[in-house]
Amino acid sequence: MRSAVLKRVFGRKPIAIDPVCGMNVAVDNPAGGTSDFSGTTYYFCGDGCRRAFEKEPESYVTEPVSESPSTIKTDVDPTAPISFTAIDDPSGEGNYVDVEYQCVCGCRPGARVVMGSSDPASEHCCCGRVHFAGDGAEQQIRSYMADRAKTNMDEDVGPYVYAQTETSSGSGLKIPVSYAQPVRPRK
Repeated sequence: MRSAVLKRVFGRKPIAIDPVCGMNVAVDNPAGGTSDFSGTTYYFCGDGCRRAFEKEPESYVTEPVSESPSTIKTDVDPTAPISFTAIDDPSGEGNYVDVEYQCVCGCRPGARVVMGSSDPASEHCCCGRVHFAGDGAEQQIRSYMADRAKTNMDEDVGPYVYAQTETSSGSGLKIPVSYAQPVRPRK
Protein backbone atom coordinates (compact mmCIF):
# COMPACT_ATOMS: atom_id res chain seq x y z
CA MET A 1 0.00 0.00 0.00
CA ARG A 2 1.29 3.48 -0.84
CA SER A 3 1.30 6.45 1.55
CA ALA A 4 0.16 9.88 0.40
CA VAL A 5 2.61 12.78 0.10
CA LEU A 6 5.27 12.03 2.68
CA LYS A 7 7.77 14.69 3.67
CA ARG A 8 10.75 14.83 5.95
CA VAL A 9 10.69 17.87 8.21
CA PHE A 10 13.95 19.26 9.52
CA GLY A 11 15.54 15.78 9.41
CA ARG A 12 12.81 14.29 11.62
CA LYS A 13 10.33 11.47 11.06
CA PRO A 14 8.18 11.54 7.91
CA ILE A 15 4.96 13.48 7.90
CA ALA A 16 2.05 13.40 5.49
CA ILE A 17 -0.12 16.20 4.21
CA ASP A 18 -3.77 16.02 5.21
CA PRO A 19 -5.53 15.99 1.79
CA VAL A 20 -8.48 18.01 3.16
CA CYS A 21 -6.85 20.94 4.96
CA GLY A 22 -3.21 20.69 3.86
CA MET A 23 -1.88 20.42 7.42
CA ASN A 24 1.26 18.44 8.21
CA VAL A 25 0.41 15.20 10.04
CA ALA A 26 2.82 12.87 11.86
CA VAL A 27 2.67 9.49 10.12
CA ASP A 28 3.47 7.55 13.30
CA ASN A 29 0.53 9.05 15.27
CA PRO A 30 -2.02 10.89 13.09
CA ALA A 31 -4.54 12.64 15.36
CA GLY A 32 -7.37 12.01 12.88
CA GLY A 33 -6.34 8.51 11.93
CA THR A 34 -5.96 7.18 8.42
CA SER A 35 -8.13 6.22 5.50
CA ASP A 36 -7.29 4.06 2.49
CA PHE A 37 -8.45 4.99 -0.98
CA SER A 38 -7.39 3.46 -4.33
CA GLY A 39 -4.43 1.69 -2.78
CA THR A 40 -3.07 4.77 -0.97
CA THR A 41 -3.14 5.52 2.77
CA TYR A 42 -4.07 9.10 3.69
CA TYR A 43 -3.32 10.69 7.09
CA PHE A 44 -5.53 13.25 8.87
CA CYS A 45 -5.06 16.04 11.42
CA GLY A 46 -8.46 15.38 12.99
CA ASP A 47 -11.64 13.36 12.76
CA GLY A 48 -13.47 16.11 10.86
CA CYS A 49 -11.00 16.06 7.98
CA ARG A 50 -11.04 12.24 7.85
CA ARG A 51 -14.86 12.15 7.77
CA ALA A 52 -14.97 14.80 5.01
CA PHE A 53 -12.46 12.79 2.97
CA GLU A 54 -14.31 9.51 3.45
CA LYS A 55 -17.58 11.08 2.18
CA GLU A 56 -16.02 12.24 -1.11
CA PRO A 57 -12.42 11.03 -1.47
CA GLU A 58 -12.36 11.73 -5.21
CA SER A 59 -12.75 15.47 -4.57
CA TYR A 60 -9.53 15.54 -2.50
CA VAL A 61 -7.35 13.27 -4.63
CA THR A 62 -6.13 14.94 -7.81
CA GLU A 63 -3.44 12.53 -9.00
CA PRO A 64 -1.74 9.32 -7.94
CA VAL A 65 1.06 9.84 -5.48
CA SER A 66 4.43 8.17 -5.88
CA GLU A 67 6.64 7.14 -2.99
CA SER A 68 9.74 7.96 -5.01
CA PRO A 69 12.41 10.11 -3.35
CA SER A 70 11.25 13.08 -5.44
CA THR A 71 8.08 13.35 -3.31
CA ILE A 72 10.04 13.65 -0.05
CA LYS A 73 10.73 17.30 0.72
CA THR A 74 12.58 19.24 3.37
CA ASP A 75 11.40 22.74 2.43
CA VAL A 76 8.36 22.92 4.73
CA ASP A 77 7.22 26.46 5.59
CA PRO A 78 7.87 26.74 9.35
CA THR A 79 5.12 29.37 9.68
CA ALA A 80 2.32 27.45 7.94
CA PRO A 81 -1.02 27.68 9.78
CA ILE A 82 -1.51 25.33 12.73
CA SER A 83 -4.72 23.36 13.24
CA PHE A 84 -5.59 23.00 16.93
CA THR A 85 -7.75 20.37 18.59
CA ALA A 86 -9.82 21.03 21.73
CA ILE A 87 -10.52 18.04 23.96
CA ASP A 88 -13.20 18.20 26.65
CA ASP A 89 -12.55 17.16 30.26
CA PRO A 90 -13.06 13.36 30.07
CA SER A 91 -14.71 13.30 33.51
CA GLY A 92 -17.72 15.05 31.98
CA GLU A 93 -17.58 17.74 34.68
CA GLY A 94 -16.35 20.40 32.26
CA ASN A 95 -13.53 21.63 34.51
CA TYR A 96 -11.11 22.13 31.63
CA VAL A 97 -10.44 21.80 27.92
CA ASP A 98 -7.07 20.68 26.57
CA VAL A 99 -5.96 22.56 23.44
CA GLU A 100 -3.24 20.80 21.45
CA TYR A 101 -1.71 20.36 18.02
CA GLN A 102 0.72 18.06 16.26
CA CYS A 103 3.90 20.12 15.82
CA VAL A 104 6.07 19.60 12.75
CA CYS A 105 9.01 18.89 15.09
CA GLY A 106 7.23 15.74 16.30
CA CYS A 107 5.97 17.07 19.65
CA ARG A 108 2.30 17.33 20.63
CA PRO A 109 2.16 20.57 22.70
CA GLY A 110 -0.93 21.07 24.79
CA ALA A 111 -2.31 23.74 27.09
CA ARG A 112 -5.05 23.08 29.67
CA VAL A 113 -7.67 25.84 29.73
CA VAL A 114 -9.39 25.85 33.14
CA MET A 115 -13.05 26.77 32.82
CA GLY A 116 -13.97 29.96 34.69
CA SER A 117 -10.36 31.17 34.84
CA SER A 118 -9.45 34.51 33.33
CA ASP A 119 -5.88 33.33 32.70
CA PRO A 120 -5.14 31.71 29.34
CA ALA A 121 -3.13 28.49 29.30
CA SER A 122 0.11 28.24 27.36
CA GLU A 123 2.73 25.88 26.00
CA HIS A 124 6.18 26.57 24.53
CA CYS A 125 7.40 23.76 22.25
CA CYS A 126 11.06 22.73 22.09
CA CYS A 127 11.36 24.07 18.52
CA GLY A 128 10.25 27.57 19.56
CA ARG A 129 6.56 27.53 18.64
CA VAL A 130 4.30 28.99 21.34
CA HIS A 131 0.54 28.96 21.83
CA PHE A 132 -1.83 30.51 24.33
CA ALA A 133 -5.43 29.33 24.61
CA GLY A 134 -8.42 30.89 26.37
CA ASP A 135 -9.71 34.39 27.01
CA GLY A 136 -7.01 37.03 26.64
CA ALA A 137 -4.73 34.69 24.66
CA GLU A 138 -3.60 37.30 22.13
CA GLN A 139 -2.65 39.90 24.75
CA GLN A 140 -0.84 37.32 26.88
CA ILE A 141 1.22 35.83 24.06
CA ARG A 142 2.37 39.27 22.95
CA SER A 143 3.39 40.15 26.51
CA TYR A 144 5.15 36.80 26.99
CA MET A 145 7.07 37.11 23.72
CA ALA A 146 8.01 40.75 24.45
CA ASP A 147 9.50 39.66 27.79
CA ARG A 148 11.50 36.91 26.08
CA ALA A 149 12.71 39.37 23.42
CA LYS A 150 14.20 41.63 26.12
CA THR A 151 16.60 38.84 27.09
CA ASN A 152 17.33 37.63 23.53
CA MET A 153 16.15 34.14 24.53
CA ASP A 154 14.92 33.43 21.03
CA GLU A 155 17.45 35.22 18.86
CA ASP A 156 18.45 31.86 17.34
CA VAL A 157 14.95 31.28 15.95
CA GLY A 158 13.33 34.69 15.45
CA PRO A 159 11.66 36.66 14.17
CA TYR A 160 8.23 35.29 15.00
CA VAL A 161 5.05 35.24 12.94
CA TYR A 162 1.84 35.65 14.98
CA ALA A 163 -1.61 34.25 14.22
CA GLN A 164 -4.99 33.84 15.89
CA THR A 165 -7.62 31.16 15.46
CA GLU A 166 -10.42 29.46 17.34
CA THR A 167 -11.01 25.79 18.01
CA SER A 168 -14.14 24.01 19.19
CA SER A 169 -14.36 21.10 21.58
CA GLY A 170 -16.65 18.12 21.10
CA SER A 171 -19.18 19.74 23.44
CA GLY A 172 -19.18 22.92 21.34
CA LEU A 173 -17.02 25.14 23.57
CA LYS A 174 -15.19 27.69 21.43
CA ILE A 175 -11.65 28.40 22.62
CA PRO A 176 -9.62 31.34 21.22
CA VAL A 177 -6.01 30.47 20.40
CA SER A 178 -3.09 32.78 19.64
CA TYR A 179 0.23 31.39 18.51
CA ALA A 180 3.69 32.50 17.45
CA GLN A 181 5.97 30.57 15.13
CA PRO A 182 9.67 31.21 14.59
CA VAL A 183 11.00 31.68 11.09
CA ARG A 184 13.99 29.46 11.96
CA PRO A 185 12.67 26.81 14.41
CA ARG A 186 15.06 24.81 16.59
CA LYS A 187 15.68 21.32 15.32
